[in-house]
Amino acid sequence: MPALICGSLAFDTITTFPGRFAQQILPEQVHILNVSFLVPTLRREFGGCAGNIAYSLRQLGGEPLVMATVGSDGHEYLQRLQSWGASAEYVRVVPDSYTAQAIIITDIDNNQITAFHPGAMQSAHLNVVPARDDVRIAIVAPDGRDAMLQHAAQLAAAGIEFIFDPGQGLPMFDGAELKRFVEQASWVAVNDYEGRMLCERTGETLESLSRSHLKGVIVTLGAQGCDLWQQGVRTHVSGVAATEVVDPTGCGDAFRAALLYGLERGWPLMRCVALGNRVGALRAAAARTTASILPFWRLENLVLQFCRDRPKCRDHGSKLDHLERGRRLVRRRLGRVPLVVWAQSRHIEAPARQGRPGTPACGSAGTAAAQAGREAAKGNVGNAPREHACCGPARPRAPSRIRAQQ
Repeated sequence: MPALICGSLAFDTITTFPGRFAQQILPEQVHILNVSFLVPTLRREFGGCAGNIAYSLRQLGGEPLVMATVGSDGHEYLQRLQSWGASAEYVRVVPDSYTAQAIIITDIDNNQITAFHPGAMQSAHLNVVPARDDVRIAIVAPDGRDAMLQHAAQLAAAGIEFIFDPGQGLPMFDGAELKRFVEQASWVAVNDYEGRMLCERTGETLESLSRSHLKGVIVTLGAQGCDLWQQGVRTHVSGVAATEVVDPTGCGDAFRAALLYGLERGWPLMRCVALGNRVGALRAAAARTTASILPFWRLENLVLQFCRDRPKCRDHGSKLDHLERGRRLVRRRLGRVPLVVWAQSRHIEAPARQGRPGTPACGSAGTAAAQAGREAAKGNVGNAPREHACCGPARPRAPSRIRAQQ
């Protein structure tokens, strides 16, 4: 089932400041702010919320339909979208305009300062939500102001459930407009800062918002994971430690792609955000946004671990049987799989193959994962229960059944 992604396509100029913004800005002098940051590194990438979300969703195996605008300089971006296998059918080329441009500076604490030129995005309201029976889910991500208002209304009128993701476009709307967005949406996804602003402008709390018709309010918290609000109840979903933090740009969009991927397949929301945390951690460890491919074997790992028709978390016998089941499943789904993928998706250590690390993909597994690997190597796969993000602790199996399978 395709997912409609309403948002921006932009070229990102990304730089890194090897210091802290807080050390360069004097709080008592902000009324006469005049600062300059020396940025030794600079690169230009394909970005924009719609592009970032579409890229990660496609890598996970989803079907993104991008509805956005580019300028007369955007043909390279259209080719890029098509090279991912994403549909550019609903991307409008606006003549005599530049494609939206973002200039991003990131400091060593992962704080960011962004300057944004909307360019062709100011004409995004000319796009109309397509009348397609196969589109059942969408996201309204940061875009032109009128475009966000109109697309949300069109999706609601068409009966298409969507995620309202205001992002950095939130300040463009007053309280009444934001309330209207919430009334039309099925889910709301914001970061901690945006969540506070949303509550301030609407006069609501996250608890009261979640007690409405909404199926969930998701508040991302960076490395700490996210808070999931459903019917007034907050559930914290812990983050996944990235192997290293190279560039946080696009992490939020990668999270939303995973959210769409799970919702497309009817997963419980808790499971969707758990996958989002993992994909976000992978993105943080990657050096680029949409210009480079996330390690495909890691995404295979995530698809396996969260796949709907995979048997619910339980031990499948010996380590070799465990790996063989994974190999057959992924061959059927994706056409190829390294043996290490299935082992990692089950938190079992496996020898690295073709230069790929043999450590668990879940950074939060830590010592427990290593211990599970050692037990597996001894043939004690089923003796100790393991805990998985998708469905909690696995049930221990009787030693007689383990021996029978071995």
